Amino acid sequence: MKLVNEIIQQAKHAFHEWKILSPIERRDSLLAISEIMLKNKASLVDAELSGGKTLSDSQTDVEMSAEIFRYFAGFCERIHGRTYSTHSRFTSYTIRQPIGVVGLITSYNYPLLLASWKTAPALASGNTVVLKPAHQTPESSLLLSKLLEPALPPNVFNVIPGDAAVGSQIVSHPLISKISFTGSYSTAKLISEKSLTRNVYELGGNNAAIICADTKDLEEAVETILSAAFGNGGQNCCACSKLFVEEEIYQQVLILVRERLRRFKIGDWRTMETEIGPVIDKVQYEKVANFIGEWHARGLNRMQAELPKGLPSDLYIPPTVFYDVEDAGFPAHEVFGPVLSIIKPFKSFRKVIDDVNNSGYGLVAGVFTSDISRMEYAVKNLEVGMVWVNTYNDTPTYLPFGGVKQSGNSTNLIRVLEII
Repeated sequence: MKLVNEIIQQAKHAFHEWKILSPIERRDSLLAISEIMLKNKASLVDAELSGGKTLSDSQTDVEMSAEIFRYFAGFCERIHGRTYSTHSRFTSYTIRQPIGVVGLITSYNYPLLLASWKTAPALASGNTVVLKPAHQTPESSLLLSKLLEPALPPNVFNVIPGDAAVGSQIVSHPLISKISFTGSYSTAKLISEKSLTRNVYELGGNNAAIICADTKDLEEAVETILSAAFGNGGQNCCACSKLFVEEEIYQQVLILVRERLRRFKIGDWRTMETEIGPVIDKVQYEKVANFIGEWHARGLNRMQAELPKGLPSDLYIPPTVFYDVEDAGFPAHEVFGPVLSIIKPFKSFRKVIDDVNNSGYGLVAGVFTSDISRMEYAVKNLEVGMVWVNTYNDTPTYLPFGGVKQSGNSTNLIRVLEII
């Protein structure tokens, strides 16, 4: 643990030098980071593959990560305060100041992307970073730290791999001015007990999508939702876990789902054609497999994709769909695996919005409809951090991402002016 303390102290010392650089110098550093990441795309992709992420997803994540640094480079020169005319003799004004060393803790499902989401705005606003990646997937963060040495002064960006004990020391260290954490609600509660800083939590989700009978392209809607449910092995905080379908098209949707399950390409995650790879480790495999077995034993109707023979890992879970589910709140918790529940068909749109809101989570939701009034009602009344209309899982760099309720208290990808 002595090493953690030394690194944080070094980051604090580096902060005093980093914060006084001109905005143009910090901008150029972030642009250099983006270029370095793209030049070393192949190496970063290889590092991402170590966690079982598919080759296609790994390539996309590296490209998006580079774009994030390029985007936030543009904010370095736009940090400003306000001026107030409060008295005839005086003018008052505010200035925005960086807060110091920020501790960033990421989860295993998007190691490089989450690190970039948190690091880029922190560096742009003049803070230094201590990043602890998930113990299962530290490779890409450690590689990034090495690659960025030419672009940053020493100790501005620091990576400390390790287990929960390392994270505990980071969040309780007196020189850490802010924590940004992505992970479980239970861990966030523990962090809050140890840290009185201005913490940012992006936590789990138990997310729903709604397909209305007036959806123009039903096949595309089903394709989008299944990709959202099973992509990255379902290990996605904004994965679609529950699907509500209007009565008139319910049977048609079930047919489309069954057909798509037959076509999923499950195979070696290191090849471009693979759509579904393994889950992260044996612990997660057993957790999700037990859920599926338990729910099937209750008598729930189930359809599954078929796992091909000769897979390179024993951690594959077949994409699984439960349907005709009576309980609109099922499942009640985040599964974090390739599982989707299709609730029995709905008749009332306003009632189904209430059913979606009847959850302890509030991260994201999606609605598919061609009715403008339904779109507006959903956007205004769904109790989540982000609502997608006729799409799902679209998280562009320029939009904040975060949830409400047990899904978090703030956002990632926030504007620089909101983190200092």
